[in-house]
Amino acid sequence: MLRTEITTVLERLAIRLPVLHPLFSLYYDETIEKEIALGQITASDRVLFIGGGPFPWTAMRVAEKTGATVDILDNNQEAVQAAKKVIQRHTYASQLSVIYGAGEGVAAEGYSVVYIARQAQPHLHILENIWPTCEKGARIIVRQHIRLPEVQSFFKNVVKLVFSSGEVVESTSYNERSLMFIKSYDS
Repeated sequence: MLRTEITTVLERLAIRLPVLHPLFSLYYDETIEKEIALGQITASDRVLFIGGGPFPWTAMRVAEKTGATVDILDNNQEAVQAAKKVIQRHTYASQLSVIYGAGEGVAAEGYSVVYIARQAQPHLHILENIWPTCEKGARIIVRQHIRLPEVQSFFKNVVKLVFSSGEVVESTSYNERSLMFIKSYDS
């Protein structure tokens, strides 16, 4: 929780001080590059980014690096207003939009990639909500704040989640900080 609060403070500072943007590049860009590769995100993708915050750096970089259209969702009205101002000044503003709403209540129809930010919590509830509305072939990327024991283990190569409905979803695609789930069937 403390890390999330620190990230929010840094994002608010970055809005006011563009000189901080290179620091965000240093901090995030390697992870973003790995996630783009993990999800094989391209210009033909439509991305729903859940948990963009006031300074949606990852979402902006995904649009910039891939050419994808990115809709940014956040459940904090102040963050949404700040993010709208930030993307208005961005080179790829025409590919970015900001929406007010919660990951636990949004439908994912029409998106080929759903990206769940580390700060968007609880991940399991968000996944449970979006999974039934994702189309077959949709890629769901979940950024974790720590390495998961399942990923660190040499003996497990599958991460399994069990939804409250009893449905089990698995991921064999991950990197140090992110998991990817692919919807392989229609609900």
